Amino acid sequence: MTKKVDLLTSGVDAAIRSTTLLGPNTYAVTVGPALDMTIVASDDYLAKWGTPNHPCDILDHDTICYAFGSGEDLAPWGYNGPEGTYTIQPKPRMVANDMRSLLSYAKQGLGLGYLYREIALPHLSAGGLTEVLIGHVTQLPCYSLNYRSKRNMTRRLRAFVDMAKAPREAA
Repeated sequence: MTKKVDLLTSGVDAAIRSTTLLGPNTYAVTVGPALDMTIVASDDYLAKWGTPNHPCDILDHDTICYAFGSGEDLAPWGYNGPEGTYTIQPKPRMVANDMRSLLSYAKQGLGLGYLYREIALPHLSAGGLTEVLIGHVTQLPCYSLNYRSKRNMTRRLRAFVDMAKAPREAA
């Protein structure tokens, strides 16, 4: 199972994380935008099993979940609700450790897939794949570059942090 690296004791200078996890004497710089998520399924799957109308409905569906590390730690599916954001962890039919495989399994009709919307968008436009629970799925926070104390920072790490802080130019 993948574990959070302790920047103070591991000898690692920096880590890029999907959430900002600050410990004592550590800092973070946001790198990148918030990430839009989506839930998708093939049109064939939805015709056979129906379209979920509420996040709780996913518990009655086959799902394809993203797994970290050895596959025991699954990414939770995040939703917006009246009380704020919450997660529901469906029981997976399949597990994938990369988003493109997860998308492929969803396109093959093996279940609902929860993935980055940017990856799904071209396939949604092409047809055969449908977004479900639009408006319910929450964004993931921005990635951040977490690093140790600013004191005694190596020049190489300082350059990397400065690069991460620099405004992005349009490509």
